[in-house]
Parts: sequence; C-alpha cells; structure tokens
Amino acid sequence: MSKTNKYTKPVAFVRLIGFLILGGMMFLFRANRTSLMYIIPAAMFALLIGLIALDLFMYLFRRKMLLHVSIRKIDKMSGVEFEQYLKLLYEKKGYKVKLTPGSNDYGADLILTKGNDKIAVQAKRYRSKVPESAVQQVIAAREYYHADRAAVVTNSLYTDAAKKLAKECRVMLINRFTLGEDF
Repeated sequence: MSKTNKYTKPVAFVRLIGFLILGGMMFLFRANRTSLMYIIPAAMFALLIGLIALDLFMYLFRRKMLLHVSIRKIDKMSGVEFEQYLKLLYEKKGYKVKLTPGSNDYGADLILTKGNDKIAVQAKRYRSKVPESAVQQVIAAREYYHADRAAVVTNSLYTDAAKKLAKECRVMLINRFTLGEDF
C-alpha cells in the first residue's frame, strides 16, 4: 500500500494534465509540419519547465505546511499524514528517514538513521491513550530491522501498562508534550 496524503493527489492531477497537453502538442507537431515547427518544441519545453517548477513549489509548500502545525492540527491528521509529518520532522533534525510499507511493516512505520545509530519508530496518531501493544510491535520491529533503539511516537499519551513495558524493554516513549524533541 502506497503512503499518500491529500497533498499528493492535486500534484498528480496537475502532472497528468501537463503531460496530456504535452502529448497533444507532440501530436499536432507530427500532424502539421508548417511554420509551427519551431514554436511547438519551444512551447513544449516551456511547459516541461513549468511542470518541474510546479512540482518543486508543491514539494516546498507541503514541507512548510507539515512542519508548522499545531497539536490540534496533528490531532486531525490521518495516520499516514502523521507518519509523513514525523518523516519531515526527523529529517529536519538530521536523521535519514525511511518510511516502511503501509502493510506488513513488522511493527515500525519509520526507520531513522543518524551515523551508526538506527531507530525503529512506531507512529501512533490516537485519540485515546496508546496501549502496550504499540510497545510490543516496536520491540519486534527493533529486532526485525536490526535497530539499535526503538521508540513509539504519538500525539496522545500512554497507558500505565505501555509505560511499564517500555521501561523494562528500553523503548522510548514520545508523547504529545515531548513531540518534536530529539531522542
């Protein structure tokens, strides 16, 4: 399952329209070889440059929008949007971040690396307290991904059982009040 959000769909649509226009221009160029022989390639090149600039603008806009959000907006994110937010957040902190597949992720949503340190992260965008099952999942992920450390990151809080298990198994718990702090 691909991890997409509401910001990727408009960009894909604009790209599709741009490529359809580009294809139409190429068809016209092949069908009518008149004085437009020089104008059409120049227009196609300008359109291609415009699409690249639009992609760059949308990428930078998404980054800025995701990095400057309040906890209330984070609470309204989907799980995938929360994972993408964490990806950008930890990239900004100097980590190399890999998002795991949407399913069969073996208990980790992100794998962070900085130098020789590798951290398996389970992201939980919850409305209620995060249970100990999230800690169990990231413990398995730490082993599966051969990570040095494990963490559960949430916009919420943790149950007492989750806190106890995390302490015993050396799992870092990041909650809504410590979200954004370094490990």
